[in-house]
Amino acid sequence: MCRVIGYLGPSVSLEDLLTKPANSLVNQSFDAEYHHLLQLGGSGFAAWQKGSPYEDEPLLYKSSQPAFFDKNLQAICRKTRANNVLAHIRATSYSDKAIISDENCHPFLYPGFRLALAHNGGLPGWRSMLQDIIAECKGEIVARLSGSTDTEPLYALLMSQYEDPTRDMDVQEIVGGLQRFMDVLLHIKKKHDNKKVAKLKFFLADGNDLVVANLGFGPDYATAIDQPWEELRHAKPGSTDFTLAGVVEPVWYLKGDDYQQYEGTYDMRVEDGDEASTIIVSSEPLTADQSHWTQVPFQHAVHFSRKEGRCKAQVEKLL
Repeated sequence: MCRVIGYLGPSVSLEDLLTKPANSLVNQSFDAEYHHLLQLGGSGFAAWQKGSPYEDEPLLYKSSQPAFFDKNLQAICRKTRANNVLAHIRATSYSDKAIISDENCHPFLYPGFRLALAHNGGLPGWRSMLQDIIAECKGEIVARLSGSTDTEPLYALLMSQYEDPTRDMDVQEIVGGLQRFMDVLLHIKKKHDNKKVAKLKFFLADGNDLVVANLGFGPDYATAIDQPWEELRHAKPGSTDFTLAGVVEPVWYLKGDDYQQYEGTYDMRVEDGDEASTIIVSSEPLTADQSHWTQVPFQHAVHFSRKEGRCKAQVEKLL
């Protein structure tokens, strides 16, 4: 599936997140540790830098070119620094039905809105439910739809859960919208008798906050799956258990200080305590030393908000 990285902390060069580390996002597009297929659907990022012109608006870059061939992406990353980053590599099926376009690249962020979304997953059967998904969205948000994938209607549905998506919301408001979103989506799935499993790993950023939610539905609308991810991932490809492995697999976060190169590899100084200056969230661990990475379990969200240069992780169960 897709690969995603989020960052919140001191100003950092984008190349130190997206291109230079051994397991950087661009390298994951052809050599991901937890995904064996090439990521050929394009890439994108949103990057906020405090003190820059229009600092509440991110630099938003999207390209349908494979990331490992994208010279513009490489050049921009070398010249850009940011305090908050949300970046995505898009996976597509190897099929003539796949639509490769800039409009389908993540993150999704409508003009004037504050919250950007990158998604790792999929909603099988979404086209048959699209009319009801749109019916649950605000009309002024539906009018902005331009792509052809499941993620953009899901973004519109999520944004419709907020009274004013152009306002700078706090993390509790963001998480509350995710809870309402899942309730609405489950109602729509039941209405359409859509019992297919759905993988919905949402990464959200707005320049001040970072939220990652490891959500989904098992067979027959199940919101709890008892089998451990480590066992399911060894199932035969194409089997139900193999599909479930993708639904319940964790997303990851690392908190610490001084993210940089140490002895030729990227790492972060990690100390005990609830707070840190730097947060990285990812669909798979980014640094060579993975021992300090924490899993976000299934049906949970973890959110981070920066105050006076420090970030604190708070984990909440959503379903």
